Amino acid sequence: MATGNHRILSIDVECVATGYTHEDRAPCSVAIVDNKCQIIFSSLIKPAEKVVSDLYLFTGLRVKDLEQAPSLEEVLQKVK
Repeated sequence: MATGNHRILSIDVECVATGYTHEDRAPCSVAIVDNKCQIIFSSLIKPAEKVVSDLYLFTGLRVKDLEQAPSLEEVLQKVK
């Protein structure tokens, strides 16, 4: 619940696999919602590394969905 001048936000990040261990991940999408569950920002992210698996069951995305997406650096600037 938002109080005073404070805003409550939630950030969700989905990742693809760039290797074969649990540490080999790269962000592929980000969404920010406010305290009313309204999406205030959403973007796909094109991974800089080769994608080994799109982890479709978790992300709902395919590698081809990310081909024209902005880079992580571009998305982070928009998030800030």
